[in-house]
Amino acid sequence: MPMDVNADGHLDIIAAGNDYGGELLTGRMDALNGLVLLGDGQGGFTASSLQGSGFDLSGDAKSLACLASASGQPLIFAAENRGPLKTFISAGKYKAVALSAQDRLVEWNSGDDASTHRMELYHGSGYLGQSSRTLFLPADASSVQLTSYQGETKGLE
Repeated sequence: MPMDVNADGHLDIIAAGNDYGGELLTGRMDALNGLVLLGDGQGGFTASSLQGSGFDLSGDAKSLACLASASGQPLIFAAENRGPLKTFISAGKYKAVALSAQDRLVEWNSGDDASTHRMELYHGSGYLGQSSRTLFLPADASSVQLTSYQGETKGLE
């Protein structure tokens, strides 16, 4: 699931990858306890340790979804087959922006150098994942512009 986990303005990736429902002869596909890949803004990613991220999905993980809390923090929900629903909260500071069905692209400035960031917007976040259409921008984001599928742009405060 793509999202900015640490509110640094760079897109990160959260992944769940176990599957205990394989064929009897092949056994469990049990190679991942949950994974957080931190983006560097240049197209590279660094794996965060399980201890460092706190993102532990050691069971039969089935889906990931992200919703906004009442305070605007991203809540990451992870479901496991025959297991509890797990909730993870990012420690970063964010601005939560509700997106319309027509929003397809966002651009903003953030960071010490006010660098420009650009991100495509998706409907859902993958197989069995039904995240809300909420964008979590870093708290220092400015000059936010949303572009629709029709090419219309609108600015956000």
